[in-house]
Amino acid sequence: VFVPGLRLAEAGHTAQREPASVVGGGRQGGKAFLCEREFSMTRSQLIAHVAAATGMTEAVVENVMDSVFDTIVEKLQQGEKVTIAGFGRFEMRERKTKSFTNPKTKVASQLAPTTIPGFKASGRLKERLSK
Repeated sequence: VFVPGLRLAEAGHTAQREPASVVGGGRQGGKAFLCEREFSMTRSQLIAHVAAATGMTEAVVENVMDSVFDTIVEKLQQGEKVTIAGFGRFEMRERKTKSFTNPKTKVASQLAPTTIPGFKASGRLKERLSK
């Protein structure tokens, strides 16, 4: 049984919460366990965190974040790349035509080419995350 955010200390035992940094799974003392990150930050949690760190109100932080995200989306829609120094680059990426077979009907089909948003982390961000 897999429960997101919970660590199954031992198969068949009561699940226990683990810190957010615990990821993976394996065997411990001959007994299998699974674990995954406990949580991912939500939009409202990010707003509250930034507000607390900067001393601004949550309403102001929310407006700023919305403006930043709206600007990134607008520029991507216009075909531009958005680079934030020390963080990374947002860009639209082409996906080629893909062939696939429906496993149920065995009919071969193709997915049309499409464009999707992508993100590439900067070297500085990668360096900070590796510490």
